[in-house]
Amino acid sequence: MVTHQSSPLTFLRSPVIIMTVFVACLVAATASESKPNIVLIMADDLGYSDLGCYGGEIRTPNLDRLAKKGLQFTQFYNCGKCAPTRSALLTGQNPQMVGEFGPPAGRQWPASVTLAELLKAQGYGTYMAGKWHGKRDQGIPVKRGFDRFYGFVRGSHGYFNQKGMRLDDRKAPSDDDFYLTDTLTDYAIDFLKENKKTGKPFFLYVAHHAPHFPLEARKDDIEKYTTVYSAGWDAIRKERFRRQKELGLVAKDAVLPPRDPDEKAWKDASKKERGQLNMAIYAAMVDRMDQNIGRLLAEVESQGALENTLILFLSDNGASDEYYEKFRVQTKPWANVSNTPYREYKRWTHEGGIRTPFLVHWPKGIKNPGTLCHQPGHVVDIMSTFVDITKAEYPATNRGEAVRPREGSSLLPIFQGNEREGHDALYFYFQGSAAVIKSNWKLVAYGNGRPWKSEKQPVWELYNLDNDIGELRDLSSEEPERAKAMSDMYDAWAARWIDHCTMPDPRPRLRE
Repeated sequence: MVTHQSSPLTFLRSPVIIMTVFVACLVAATASESKPNIVLIMADDLGYSDLGCYGGEIRTPNLDRLAKKGLQFTQFYNCGKCAPTRSALLTGQNPQMVGEFGPPAGRQWPASVTLAELLKAQGYGTYMAGKWHGKRDQGIPVKRGFDRFYGFVRGSHGYFNQKGMRLDDRKAPSDDDFYLTDTLTDYAIDFLKENKKTGKPFFLYVAHHAPHFPLEARKDDIEKYTTVYSAGWDAIRKERFRRQKELGLVAKDAVLPPRDPDEKAWKDASKKERGQLNMAIYAAMVDRMDQNIGRLLAEVESQGALENTLILFLSDNGASDEYYEKFRVQTKPWANVSNTPYREYKRWTHEGGIRTPFLVHWPKGIKNPGTLCHQPGHVVDIMSTFVDITKAEYPATNRGEAVRPREGSSLLPIFQGNEREGHDALYFYFQGSAAVIKSNWKLVAYGNGRPWKSEKQPVWELYNLDNDIGELRDLSSEEPERAKAMSDMYDAWAARWIDHCTMPDPRPRLRE
């Protein structure tokens, strides 16, 4: 209540002027209050079960707190690889539709609007810290709607190496105590402090590089995990699965699929093959990322903004089985643990490659905090969600060209405690690896990279995810009509972009 003694409006003499200014201030305050701040956090190559709230033994108390006081999704999907997921996340379109796998060259995601461009038009301060993953000729964040940017534009970066880091569109200043995960957070916090002076709602996108190779961590973090993995990958994987059952992430009667058939039992592996130190460093990197997320949350809370800040966390793909002589990597058996209980890894469209942990925290906007959400979702849904919660008008044109329609469906009904209409089907493609998910059924095919699946054209396999979480029992021969119908759906989807795809033929064939 404003009194004459304390009101900053008492210098005005006219009641009409007073009322006009009061109404204008009230409208501005209401508009600002109705638009939540948004923090979007992405990990890189993080497995489904690495966080404590998803069954992991790695210490992630800050992310676990988001799960406990927010929504935790059990069936949320990315695009199986770094760059495709980022393009889908930032544009709300399947990556194939915005030139991710083909022409036109020289432009970052044509025929699209980014999250930052959308929110900037709504009066948001827009900030990014982390990995952009644009090709050399594909621009940088400040050219696609971000007011400030600190990070790197390539696909990978060293954690103790500052070379290649950028601040906005310039070379970043040096830092004697540089560790990538820490420094990204330093800048993210600085951006929030800058934004507070503007009075604008903020959109902050933090694209962490952790735990992507090269595996590099601070010594004190590694020391926490030097003995944790001495029990071996078989025992750790079983323990994660047991906790997942307790948490309700998988059914009580679910059976743990066998380890990757290419990999040895822990007891049969040599010391070098075991890679125990590699997994300890990987865990230390996840731990450090969680510590920094805690620092970021503390800054949001110190600004009094936590109640109306929408915080989202996910990974760009599953844990990686990639191997490079020059880098320390996680190694495949431990990546198999990270993706518990799912099959395959980053770049495959089996569940281990595309299913991600997904956390949503928004005290003001979530009706039933602390619950598991089993409704499926996809990274393209985030654009539609932001349009919905900010009441933004999705633009018809941007940067002088028509914008393609959104592919996603808003998650806001889920936040409000309701069932949403969702997707009729979800589609995936990367380097010949393909999938279509409709209800509990999944049609999936390996790309040409799997040694024992090296046919000229990939072959469809059909699984029922309700009772076969490991995608082990191919039902394509038992359900030929269903397999054919889903294959036709996929072909119709691929026909929209196949002519400009520069990757292998995206249309798998049905098993004869």
